[in-house]
Amino acid sequence: MTNGASNLPERVGAIEQKLDGLVQSVDVRFEEVDRRFDQVDATMVEQRAYTEFAYEKLDRKMDAGFARVDRKMDAGFASVDKKMDAGFARLDQKIDEGLARLDSKTDAGFASVDRKMDAGFARLDQRIDEGLARLDSKTDASFSSLELKVDASLASFETKMDAGLATLDSKVVRLDQKIDEGLGKVDGRFARLEQKIDQIIDLHLPRTPPDHLDSQ
Repeated sequence: MTNGASNLPERVGAIEQKLDGLVQSVDVRFEEVDRRFDQVDATMVEQRAYTEFAYEKLDRKMDAGFARVDRKMDAGFASVDKKMDAGFARLDQKIDEGLARLDSKTDAGFASVDRKMDAGFARLDQRIDEGLARLDSKTDASFSSLELKVDASLASFETKMDAGLATLDSKVVRLDQKIDEGLGKVDGRFARLEQKIDQIIDLHLPRTPPDHLDSQ
């Protein structure tokens, strides 16, 4: 009993050293947790930069696509205008020639010219209507194709974003679980250390005699 009491300061000092080592270990663990949080922040910043870059790229593609559509529409209208101008020019020429001939012809000639002019206008109207219908069809098809491409690009981008955020969420959840497990282990070690200290104190410190023994 005397030897145990004399070695008590050394044992208490050893326990203090162990406690100091444990505190340093906990500090190191918290520093590691801080570094991991910094890594998660860096990953989120990188993901945000990539998202902004993807939006800018999509905007550029949409602007380029609309520019091409505008050029095609302008070229189509210009071609229609040229054809209509050429048709009217030829029509004017024929009308002028017909009027020149009408001057020397009878009423029958006028009737024949009238019939030809009516037929020519009818064919011209039909061709103009067909040309405008084909132009409308091509324009509608181009807009439909462009809308499908834009929708597909947006859907793919949203899918990638959702997958990236889900992966990040799962990583954060696993990190929280690891932190909780680490803190639980630290609490368990502290509890066991306190039990050991209590046992050492109970074994080596002198106990106070009961009151009835002092009276005797």
